[in-house]
Amino acid sequence: MSKDKKKRTSIANPKTIFLKSFLRGIIFLIKKNWKVVIPFLLAYSVVNMIASSVFVKLCIHFAMLMHGDTYISPDNILYFMTAPSTILMLLLLCILIVLLHTVGIAGVMHAYCMSMIGKKTSFPAMIAAGLRAGKRSFIPQNWTLFPFIMVLLPLTGFFTLSFSSVQAVMPGFIKAYITSNAVYSVFYYGLYVVLVIVEILFIFSMNFYLLQECSFTSACAKSLKLIKGRYFKTVLCLIITVILLFCATTSFSSIIAAVVLKISYLFPTTGVETNASHFTIITTQLSTFIGAIFAPGVNVAALTHLFFNYLEDDNKLATMSRETFINRKWKPWQAVVAVVTLAALIGVYCYQSYDLWRDAVLAPPYPAVVAHRGDSVNAPENSYPAFRLASMEQVEVELDVHQTKDGVIIVSHDDNLKRICGKDVYVHDLTYDEIMQLDVGSWFSSDYAGLQITTLDEALKLLKDTCVQVEIKPNGMDEGIEERVLDIINANGMHDQVMILCLQPEPLIRIKELDPTMKTIYCMTLAWGRVTDIPFADFYSIEEQSITRELVAGIHRDNSMVYCWTINDERSLQYLTDCRVDGIVTDNPLMMRRALLEIWHDEGAAGIIRYYVDFLRDVGGLI
Repeated sequence: MSKDKKKRTSIANPKTIFLKSFLRGIIFLIKKNWKVVIPFLLAYSVVNMIASSVFVKLCIHFAMLMHGDTYISPDNILYFMTAPSTILMLLLLCILIVLLHTVGIAGVMHAYCMSMIGKKTSFPAMIAAGLRAGKRSFIPQNWTLFPFIMVLLPLTGFFTLSFSSVQAVMPGFIKAYITSNAVYSVFYYGLYVVLVIVEILFIFSMNFYLLQECSFTSACAKSLKLIKGRYFKTVLCLIITVILLFCATTSFSSIIAAVVLKISYLFPTTGVETNASHFTIITTQLSTFIGAIFAPGVNVAALTHLFFNYLEDDNKLATMSRETFINRKWKPWQAVVAVVTLAALIGVYCYQSYDLWRDAVLAPPYPAVVAHRGDSVNAPENSYPAFRLASMEQVEVELDVHQTKDGVIIVSHDDNLKRICGKDVYVHDLTYDEIMQLDVGSWFSSDYAGLQITTLDEALKLLKDTCVQVEIKPNGMDEGIEERVLDIINANGMHDQVMILCLQPEPLIRIKELDPTMKTIYCMTLAWGRVTDIPFADFYSIEEQSITRELVAGIHRDNSMVYCWTINDERSLQYLTDCRVDGIVTDNPLMMRRALLEIWHDEGAAGIIRYYVDFLRDVGGLI
């Protein structure tokens, strides 16, 4: 009995053997040429980041120049995107991005193929392999490579093959709308799953395309054939790779973050709580940075190992292109061209970034906190209690207005009141007296049962000592709302404390016609270029995904201000404060103020430098 038991335990699980072989295969491929792969990944990431940044800006700039625009905003985006000049520039940009990704993947894959035959490769050989693959992408039979790299890889992000010059970023307000609706959420996540399934079906297309040098269409067909019967095994291997990579990058980043915080004890600190938050921030940022650089290298190694493991040819290497295994060295003139090209890219990038760094020093360091619909976390949104709390918290306030059937301006985010009172009624269909019969507090809490809608006049009387953003929400049934809003603001003596905000140009244009001195804010879901050329806006409130350092620096350079909406977590704060936005719109003003204090009143050298920069600015603008 004991012998049988011993015999059974000595038989290894085939799945365990495969997984061990898979991990050893990845290590073997990386270990043989890591001394050249790591520098290549670092250098390529820098070049890719700079080239992408420079050429994206240049392409959009030239498209705007040919189109006669100086900015892109919601009021001209459709006209701009359908212009022939824009389409041409987008095509050029698409070609550049595909070339960059192809060069990176091909270079790393060449190094791992050299590892397969036990040989070392060189930096020039990796670049040569990448450039050769990039050149082949112009052949018509390979044009299917473009949707693979431009659409499938960025939309899924499940298994990072390509480097991070292209990302599919959904605007935050759209994603929030989708996830708040059960039907849309199911469709959204269902589409994601479908795309991931498709990506894995064609996961070996790059291997066939780059190593056997067949057409990409043929490579896709071969990938489908190769993965047949191995789909779930491949998915398991990919998931294991992602998990191990995440654990490795997080652990390494945590060690570095701990060292940084230990060093910071040499300087005055503000407390353990701040250190803990900084540890999380540093770890997260480092992990993201390291993962962005090295994840493609590890993932390409995983795919290369699986690719050769799945091939059933007796002589697998013989099916590969001869060019795959050629080691090259640079000629002197090639080295000179490479150095000059890199220097030119860095020079252009530094020139473009000058205003960015200048703004980082000169712009106000503390963004204002704007309570979106009042303190809508601790009281019903756009209500008198929410405004009272925001006033006590000493933050700015944003509120929304609509017009009743009899011309009274009331505060409400939506024209339809079903969400806050449970009745499917519209503000523009009801008189003021009818609206006052509605309970708009019970939906939030029984403590607010019987709460009535607040008028704009009541809100402004409460917020006498507060900066207020009044957002007009046009619905086509509110003629004359601009005049009435202005009258109420002036009647309360708050002309210089109120700014009028809108997502649409027409109300802001009308406000400027009625009173050119009234400050207006254009609320934008996207923004690019010299947005200060927009004639009807004094300031700008821009959705988070469109905020960039360059955009904010340009707005500040033209003596204007930019707000960011709507931020309800701390993850984006460091980036937004680095961008030097003037205000952050949030539903949770108390949390936001606390988080901003933790960021700006930090310990260590960075805090000391900020302190003296602020001091010099305050005592006379010496910088």
